[in-house]
Amino acid sequence: NETFNTLKNQGYHLEHNYGHGEKHLSTVFALLILLAFTVDQLAQCADKAFKKTMKRFKTKAAFFRRAGAVFDVLLTDSMNAVYRYIAEDIKINIPKLE
Repeated sequence: NETFNTLKNQGYHLEHNYGHGEKHLSTVFALLILLAFTVDQLAQCADKAFKKTMKRFKTKAAFFRRAGAVFDVLLTDSMNAVYRYIAEDIKINIPKLE
């Protein structure tokens, strides 16, 4: 199942070890992961920049590694700006470090 593979292997880290917790902690963690996944799926369906950017990568894992690297380095107000930067819809001049 592609959804389970995504939840387990592509950044959401849904693992079997969520059974280790006090009372309902494991359920809360699993529900938060599913909520994040659902929000991501909705955003991806609605975001034209995301769709354009995804076409440049063979896998979602490669795409999210690139988006994470850009997000770590550049200040931004939204992931949409990161997607547009990767898709080369917006250009910025980054000074070269010496």
